[in-house]
Amino acid sequence: MKKAVLFDLDDTLVPEFANYGSAFAAACEELARNEDVDVERLRAAVFDAALNAWRASPVIAYCRQARLGFAQGLLSDFPGDAPELDYLRGWAPAYRRAAWTRGLAAVGTSLPRRSARASPLSARLSTTWSARSKRSAGPTRLR
Repeated sequence: MKKAVLFDLDDTLVPEFANYGSAFAAACEELARNEDVDVERLRAAVFDAALNAWRASPVIAYCRQARLGFAQGLLSDFPGDAPELDYLRGWAPAYRRAAWTRGLAAVGTSLPRRSARASPLSARLSTTWSARSKRSAGPTRLR
């Protein structure tokens, strides 16, 4: 029996970026329901802030080479021994908090609530993404 390992590094076989969006929507359900926040607008604002900060990172060259993107920066715990990964592990909490805070500001939430919500929303996104990833783990059909 032949076995193979397939790596999808560019979102062509498994539409991972769409999964980021659905995990984001699920993570923000309560906020959308209680505060009438437009989740798509919030997602765009958070992702835009995250992308800008990601590109400004001092390890962006490594991230590009390793094919690590800004959305992974919102979710990953950056396992591995490379010094750049160690940097990312230390940098990620502030990166995530800033992206969420800027996103919440862009959709008009009040200043005191932005700071208080950024970290819990970031954690909820990671938890939601992780749970969804585990459910969909396993063999994937090529499209």
